[in-house]
Amino acid sequence: MFNATTFLRQAALALLLATSSLAALAGPISYHVNVDTTGRTGAGALDLMFHTFSSTQVSATLSNFSGAFGAASVAEQVTFNPDGSIVLANLPDFGSYLKFDLSLGGAFGFDILFSDDQSLDTGAESSLLSIGLYDAAGVLGDPYGIVQFELTPGQGIGTPYADAAFAQVSEVAAAVPEPADWLLMGTGLALLGASLRRRSTAAR
Repeated sequence: MFNATTFLRQAALALLLATSSLAALAGPISYHVNVDTTGRTGAGALDLMFHTFSSTQVSATLSNFSGAFGAASVAEQVTFNPDGSIVLANLPDFGSYLKFDLSLGGAFGFDILFSDDQSLDTGAESSLLSIGLYDAAGVLGDPYGIVQFELTPGQGIGTPYADAAFAQVSEVAAAVPEPADWLLMGTGLALLGASLRRRSTAAR
């Protein structure tokens, strides 16, 4: 005899397993940023500012640093993790701010991982992560930042901007799913299929 309550429970469980597996495979969006100061000399600085007028919380995690980064100074809330990564949050108004001292003349790089692409946000205000480069005389390159990431509600992260004279940005390939991820997704889909087949049989 067909039990509607049991069927709905099974279908809901199967759907939850399948969708959670797909979400795990999608993952956050990560980029690699290269800053090239070849041909420049003297002291410099790299400023990162992450701000918004939205209520949607987004974090940007910096890791895998390369190059001779100097001391870091913080004007707003920034989290320094034991593994060497650094987390900025899209705080309102002036936002989360981080400054690195640099010795110009070399190349600098790091990965940046966004926790939420805002694709599901229904607000109206974007978040902006800008990276500015400076020497002793002032701004180098684009005064609004040699790299800019804009996160738009309902759309996610737009194409990153990079001032070609000083920076390059590339998307980091997503990690290959673990066998356990594929197994979990397959189990969810199999349970969903079994529930639908049982319903079809019971309806006859």
